[in-house]
Amino acid sequence: MHKNQSLDMASSDIRLKLADKRERSFAMASVYGVLRHYFSLSRLLLQLVKKPLKNKDNDIKSLLLAGIYQIKFMRSPAYATVSENVEAARLLKKPWACKLVNAVLRNYQRTRHKLKDNSDTNNLEHPLWYIRKCQSNWPSSWFSILESNNKHPPLTIRTNNRFIERSEYSKLLASAGLSNKLTQISEQGITLTRPSDPRDLPLFQEGACSVQDEAAQLPVSLLELGTASKVLDMCAAPGGKTTHILELCDPKTSVTAVDNNLRRLKLLEENLCRLKLSCEVVHGDAGNKISWWNGEAFDRILIDAPCSASGVVRRHPDIKIRRKPEELLELCNLQLKILEESWTMLSEKGILVYVTCSIFPEENDRIIEKFITNNKGACLKKITMTGGIAVNYGYQILPGMQNMDGFYFCRLQKI
Repeated sequence: MHKNQSLDMASSDIRLKLADKRERSFAMASVYGVLRHYFSLSRLLLQLVKKPLKNKDNDIKSLLLAGIYQIKFMRSPAYATVSENVEAARLLKKPWACKLVNAVLRNYQRTRHKLKDNSDTNNLEHPLWYIRKCQSNWPSSWFSILESNNKHPPLTIRTNNRFIERSEYSKLLASAGLSNKLTQISEQGITLTRPSDPRDLPLFQEGACSVQDEAAQLPVSLLELGTASKVLDMCAAPGGKTTHILELCDPKTSVTAVDNNLRRLKLLEENLCRLKLSCEVVHGDAGNKISWWNGEAFDRILIDAPCSASGVVRRHPDIKIRRKPEELLELCNLQLKILEESWTMLSEKGILVYVTCSIFPEENDRIIEKFITNNKGACLKKITMTGGIAVNYGYQILPGMQNMDGFYFCRLQKI
């Protein structure tokens, strides 16, 4: 992606800069569409340009990919697509690119049916390293994983039990013309039949619900919050699981949310404010407790560990481009470090839930295996759940299972 900017950051910029709802929707559809089809679109572009663009002109490459995508997949007239993208090149202060954009898009319009549009990996729309990793780790499921990653995800929300019961909110959605169904595994989830801007949902701004995939709603239930008095949410921002904890636990329970990213912590605080919830929010390093921990043990800890995000590609298709296989070793080292540091803050008989949105075993079961080998006081607590796969130490949901994102959970107790 241009300047290695994440899709979340780019989306925020688009929403801020485009006031018109239709323009915003078109821009977002183009961005997500290009990322979902990046590999086949890039292959088409190589057939349309005499030589590849330089890295400093990745913004023009992005324009060309967007133009090809709009002509190929969207209903906008080709002449309008060409004109708008030429104007965009001018706004980027690259007048030399105007002729290039015009020529390439018009050429694609004329010759699109003659261009080669497939190869062994093209239609899979994933980097080769990701495909091979899936084939190795999930030999019977790898193709369905890739298929699921390429699909549009559902809009699933989590109802705020402190505000409204799930069944009541489902009726409220239906009365507003928003067809929906209750999730089968999460007891707080509702999936809308058609996508909708969350800000348009009834009572959203008042705190009735949060957007959260069903799989992401499941780990909080593993904490057994009924008897919890002091809870820690590690790597908490932007707060989806923190707010879920607060919605389910006793109001007297002390909850601390820790994250080292100030921008994401701001989002956490905004979510707390909208949902009318409160907890202690700490800007701190999950792998180094010295600077922020007061020494009081927690009886419940949730770790939403930094990971490859290989299980949520359908929601974040930029992962296919931005993530590199060599980053995995560094992530694994960080995951184990955070797990070991968090364990020292867990009280005797306390419960720790380790979570990733990854489908790669080295970030999941193998981390737990290493940890248990080095910590004899760590005992596995069995997870009984439907919709996924029980693996050696935890529970794995693969992308598309019950129409959920890919997640891994493991539950440990200190003995």
